[in-house]
Amino acid sequence: MSARPAGFGGLFLVLIAELFRKGVFMKHTQRVWGMLIFAVFLLSLFANSSIGYSSVVYHIVKKGENLTKISRRYKVSIKIIKKANNLSDYYIYQGQKLVIGVYHTVKKGQTLWGIAKAYEVPWLTQKQLMSEIMKTNKLSTTNIKIGERMLIPGAKKAKKVEVPQNLNKPNFCWPAKGKVIKGFNEEGCKGIDIAVPTETTIVSVGDGIVCSPEVQIGEIKKVLFICHEKEKLYTCYIMDNPIFYVKQGDFVKKGEPVAKIMDTVISPQLHFRIYKYGSLKALNPLEYLPKKVEE
Repeated sequence: MSARPAGFGGLFLVLIAELFRKGVFMKHTQRVWGMLIFAVFLLSLFANSSIGYSSVVYHIVKKGENLTKISRRYKVSIKIIKKANNLSDYYIYQGQKLVIGVYHTVKKGQTLWGIAKAYEVPWLTQKQLMSEIMKTNKLSTTNIKIGERMLIPGAKKAKKVEVPQNLNKPNFCWPAKGKVIKGFNEEGCKGIDIAVPTETTIVSVGDGIVCSPEVQIGEIKKVLFICHEKEKLYTCYIMDNPIFYVKQGDFVKKGEPVAKIMDTVISPQLHFRIYKYGSLKALNPLEYLPKKVEE
């Protein structure tokens, strides 16, 4: 594995270090302390940067190595290593420099979904990349911690990960108990799909007012909007064949039942969306809901 500073920034740091070594900035008696302090500074700088000194991970092929051994070492699939290095077959040679991925350090407000979206490995969907990140880093859940360092398999350069503006999450609950079967922006999805059993009760995720009458789409699909004034958000609940417990103008509390999904032709599910006041752009519900849904 090897990595090095690139471009002007890297050359600048090497130059400064050399000047310190030669004592250009200090007297001879201060030289040792100066170099120690500067070394600590550099370590601190790069340890706290997600686009740092050792972000890109390379592997120099050694004698007797093959893709299987390299794949096992880094826990990155052979397919991804081949794609990242434009390999048409399994042939590699001693001394060859292979891109493995990029190390990313998790910052405040970043989510695994957002990290996968930012790195955007061309031959993988966002959901597939998220799955590969979890496998490579042995993550059993999508919950990640600030400061956690993870390898993004197949990535070739560090990327800036946008942090949602809503770092202080609203005190929402999940609208239903069930498994998320389709994520935000997956196949054009503008919310999340939650698979639920028949006769599942749907609840309001927070305090609010039912701001739309019962809206019907097609023969059985119906929509309900709830306005959350405190959070400046709308929540949208789209269901097949529901029974509604509320009507336009009703005030609802967090966790209060608003509907029940009855028998449906296809497997019952709730399509849930979140919008910001004054905007038609859908937001990622997983960035506003608690981290774990009860199933």
